[in-house]
Amino acid sequence: MSLRAAKRFAGAGLTPGSGLSPVPRSHLYAQPQNAAFLAAQERSADEHPWFTVAGLDAASHFPTLQVPDETAAAVRRFVS
Repeated sequence: MSLRAAKRFAGAGLTPGSGLSPVPRSHLYAQPQNAAFLAAQERSADEHPWFTVAGLDAASHFPTLQVPDETAAAVRRFVS
């Protein structure tokens, strides 16, 4: 993004408290398999109603390939 475009967006009212609703998002991940990492993500989800997180049971950074059914189920939960 060019500096000119960035300045234009910055002046468009896209700041915290501007009255615009955050876009819902979900973080689906498999790595790192670390309880502390998941706990930090869950704390963030508790503080931000527009954010969800799901740790997937996979050993790679490609859960869509390794555990496609689990990944699809997490996506379905998010969009429903």
